[in-house]
Amino acid sequence: LMIESGGGNLGATHVVTGSASAEAIKVPSLRLTRILDEAGVTQVDSLKIDVEGFDDRVLIGFFRDAPPSLWPRAVVIEHLSQNEWQQDCIAD
Repeated sequence: LMIESGGGNLGATHVVTGSASAEAIKVPSLRLTRILDEAGVTQVDSLKIDVEGFDDRVLIGFFRDAPPSLWPRAVVIEHLSQNEWQQDCIAD
C-alpha cells in the first residue's frame, strides 16, 4: 500500500490510487480480522475508522469475513469520502 502526504500536512495524507510521487512511501497493511485475531479480541463494541476513502473496502471485507460475534454494535466512519467508494458500505 502506498501513501502520500500533502506537503507536510498530515491531515492530507492519502492512499495512492494512480501514479505515486517521489514522496510516496510504502506502508504495510493487514486485514482487520487478522489484527483482531492476533490481538486476541473476541468482542468489538464499537469501531471507528478513518481510511481515506477506502472505508467500503475495509468494512465490506470485514463484515463478509468476520464471524457475527465480532460485528460491532456501532461503526463510525467519515462519509465525506463516499464519492471514492467502489461500493456503498452504509446502505440499508
